[in-house]
Amino acid sequence: MRVYKVVELATSDAPPLRQSVDEIIERGERARRRRRTALATASAAAAVLAVVGLAAVARLGTPTEPEPPLTPAAGPLPDFPQPSSPFEFTISGYQVGRFRVGAPTGASAAYQRAPIYADGATTKVNDTTAPVSVAELVVYRPGAFAADRLTNTRPATVAGRDALQYTNEHGLVLAWQYTTGGWATVNGGGPNRYEVSIEELEDIAAGLRPGEPTPARVPFTLSYVPAGYRAVEVSSGAYPGPQLGLDPAFMARGGALFSNPLPEPRGLTGPWNYGFGPVGGFTISLIPNSQSNYPLKPGEAKNPRCPSEALCHAWNADGSLQIEIVGDGRLPDAELLKILNGLTLVPSALTQ
Repeated sequence: MRVYKVVELATSDAPPLRQSVDEIIERGERARRRRRTALATASAAAAVLAVVGLAAVARLGTPTEPEPPLTPAAGPLPDFPQPSSPFEFTISGYQVGRFRVGAPTGASAAYQRAPIYADGATTKVNDTTAPVSVAELVVYRPGAFAADRLTNTRPATVAGRDALQYTNEHGLVLAWQYTTGGWATVNGGGPNRYEVSIEELEDIAAGLRPGEPTPARVPFTLSYVPAGYRAVEVSSGAYPGPQLGLDPAFMARGGALFSNPLPEPRGLTGPWNYGFGPVGGFTISLIPNSQSNYPLKPGEAKNPRCPSEALCHAWNADGSLQIEIVGDGRLPDAELLKILNGLTLVPSALTQ
């Protein structure tokens, strides 16, 4: 695994801001093609994505008043530490039976997310065995998740407290209050050979625990971001977006989602997944060249290029890592290339 240098982030004063293994991988690959982005070695930006010369992260607004718990049948809801900056982890991985909740990978001003693995859930990638994330944990800050907007829910329980179950495009979802006004979800259990039952999701949810506050890291800094765009989610050692399918840490080294307009960190019923729902903008990701859809071939020049509209690449010095930027079509390729050309890596930290 690569070691990244943490670079302090400057915040802006801007206003607030897939089921069978094949199906999981296919869904993940489709989403990744829409949302991957650029970079070439492993530099490291800090918790809120450091940008040289300008702030890349908007300070999102103050969350609304937390909703009351459904029914705190097991006594008062516990206190749970909340991030002190837009991109910080305050949860940790843990084991529950055959499931392992991985270290958190994604962070925003509204939530943290982590992949969930199951014993025996693996697949082959380039003759290498890789874990498959069969579910995803998302822990929302108080006031960010709008349980009252959920539809077609059924009752469930977590540690003796009332919870809700429903389905989305990824499968079965369990939502519960882990602290006053703060909701979390575990998403998994679609019709696949790694099916996760509601009882197993309840057990996973009951194991949620806090961790030491840790800034999220991404492997690059930027000197240029188009006007109006800000980083709204960063991924440390993984793709930005759903942490489902092929092990996100196996496939990517880090990334970030930039958006314009900036989404509100409240009223959510799911994360800001690029390519799903209303969130547009662009993503930047650092991935192994060998796992790219458009790999650099031996002898090819490593200059930045755009093989198709709203999809551009650059590489590190030896071509082993690809920086990929994927847009939603609103920014011309010239702007995407300008972003790539202003991207800086920290090659001294590469150790994989």
